[in-house]
This record gives sequence, structure tokens and C-alpha cells, in this order.
Amino acid sequence: MSERSRITLMRSLWFISALTLGAILIGAIGLGGATTWLITLSVAVLSLATLGTATILHLDDDHMSEKAKRPDVNIMLRDMTNEDLQALHQRLSDEQTLRQTNRNYLEEDEEIIGFKRD
Repeated sequence: MSERSRITLMRSLWFISALTLGAILIGAIGLGGATTWLITLSVAVLSLATLGTATILHLDDDHMSEKAKRPDVNIMLRDMTNEDLQALHQRLSDEQTLRQTNRNYLEEDEEIIGFKRD
């Protein structure tokens, strides 16, 4: 989730909460004072808005931590020796090896459907 959409979502959440609290305030004025029920409802609205904000922020953190778990290919390539890079280049360039690797992968997962054999 981008920062802009996260901010928009939080603004919307707090705007709706403010409207709800305004309606509760108007209800309290109409009743001649704040009742226990209105105070409880106000606390519940504020609690939900706070939990909603924490959830929005937490979901973004989860996404970033998942992204951080992925191996960075650039770091892996930088750490490889010249011989390893040449071997990788050869393996990726060899079409027969790629076909066999793909075939093995598909056969292991039993997802081979209409696979044309050489």
C-alpha cells in the first residue's frame, strides 16, 4: 500500500469518526446532557478509529517485511565468483537444460497437462 493511499484511508477513517462523534454530541445536547450510553458509544468510536489506524499501519509493515524476506538478486549476483557467473550464464543459455528443469518441476508438482515431449 502506498503512503498516499494509506494517508487517504486514515483521513477517511478519522473523518467518519468525527462525523459520528458530532452526531453523538448533537444527541447529547438533545437529551439535555451526556448519558452513560452516549459516553460509552463515544469511547467505542474512538477505540475503533484508533484500532483502525493501527491496523492500516500494521498491514503496510507486514507487506514491507514480506518484501524484505525475498532474496535480493543483485546481492546474490555480486557475491558470486566469476566461475559461478559463467556457469550460471551457461546453464541459463542452454535451452535443453531449461526444458529439462521445467519438465522436472512440472512432473514433481504433477501439473503436467498436455506437455509435448521432445
